[in-house]
Amino acid sequence: MIPESNTPKILQVARYLRQSKEIHPESWTEVVKALLDVTSKAEQASQFASTSGRRQHLFDKNAVREFKDFNPHHSACIEAKVEATVGLGWKSRKISEVLDPISGKSRSFADVNRAGFEDYWEAADYYIEVVQGDKGDPEKITGLHHIPTSTVYIEVEDSQNRDFHYSVQSYEDAVGEQRFARFGDLDDFVARHSGATASDDANAVLGFAADVRPEQIQKRSSIIHFRRATSRSRWYGYTDYFSAVPSVELQQCLTQYEFDFYFNRGVPEFLLFILGKQLSGKDWDQVIALMQGQQGFGNGHKSGAFNFGDPDIKVQLEKLGLDTQQESSYPEHTATNGMNIVSAHGVPPLLAGIVLPGKMAGANELPNALGLFQLLKIAPVQRAFCALLAECLGGRRFGTEGRGTVLTREDFLGPQSDQMDEVSGRITKADGNGLNTITTELDLATMDTQARMKDPVMAGNRDPKEGLLGSSSDRPAAEGR
Repeated sequence: MIPESNTPKILQVARYLRQSKEIHPESWTEVVKALLDVTSKAEQASQFASTSGRRQHLFDKNAVREFKDFNPHHSACIEAKVEATVGLGWKSRKISEVLDPISGKSRSFADVNRAGFEDYWEAADYYIEVVQGDKGDPEKITGLHHIPTSTVYIEVEDSQNRDFHYSVQSYEDAVGEQRFARFGDLDDFVARHSGATASDDANAVLGFAADVRPEQIQKRSSIIHFRRATSRSRWYGYTDYFSAVPSVELQQCLTQYEFDFYFNRGVPEFLLFILGKQLSGKDWDQVIALMQGQQGFGNGHKSGAFNFGDPDIKVQLEKLGLDTQQESSYPEHTATNGMNIVSAHGVPPLLAGIVLPGKMAGANELPNALGLFQLLKIAPVQRAFCALLAECLGGRRFGTEGRGTVLTREDFLGPQSDQMDEVSGRITKADGNGLNTITTELDLATMDTQARMKDPVMAGNRDPKEGLLGSSSDRPAAEGR
């Protein structure tokens, strides 16, 4: 046997690790698991609980918030639903005039709703803190504020589920946990829990009130909870887009693959063979350094040169890839995944930045899609939200000074009979929806005409509201045709 120290070296191999830069903050698999692993996050008996205590969320709401940053189509769908729901404002100008001053410094009630409905469409729950009472008028509402949905938990106080309140986990450790009554139950909530201690059985409600410390109780604030109703829970809402998670996951994988390709310039593209003789360690290190210099940002398509003085050395290059990337299926997969995502959301593709091939306007698709989007997805949410605010806030006084201003149920629900706006000429229907809608702000008939007319909108003196021309003879003479 030849001693190992005398064994000739006949092969040296340089292996270059493929560089990658993670373009998402954490493992996508873990995010999906956090979103969908309901059994590990929630009590299965929470829908018909027979015990008191905290009701856990149905999914990780912090992960849902980050979920929006992972896909442009998903993000666009959330934005479209939020703006379509509350972005167009209220039919009654009085609501903004009265509620803006009590919605926080340098903010407005529109800001409260905008943040709240982002929570609603992302995580299916929207919480409004209602601050009541001043020295002269304990019933007057003096503040309306949004509470992030990920910080709020429902605390059931008895086995019959008659009494419950909200526990809010503050982002600031110094503040700690706070307890809020549900709106309309403030006085009873304070009476049930004020002074309760671990040893005070007289004030305990089936043993639960002992867990509430007096300093946690908010005696002037209560919470209005608006949820996306679901059969999965009687306490929390459940969002509508989780069926799109696999498509978002696939799109993330495709994007990461494409990102890595360009980050690495597709290496390895070739194998370099140096045949005939073993290079010295110093010479081999120079070869490796030259090859590694082709990696990373700004280093692609650089050149290098070798000069070997030994005639026995032969250099052979085996090219494994092309200098330019071959035709990729990335656009095709992206289009398919995008359609799956907007389908799960129920949003028209154009609102998510997806342009479908063909002449969409020829079949009147966009106006029809907007109308159906408003009718089936947005209008039911708007009416439910308006009904909730009408029930909770209608007929109450608002303000920070004096006796305050009263908002009626009609302010939140809209007019009780069809009315015409003298300025715009639009007819507002009595449908129990006090929020402006896509169909009232856009003239869908005019949109259809503009989409299908052959002339530029700004050309001539045609009025798109009159519809399409029946024939060329109907064209106005002023157009010079």
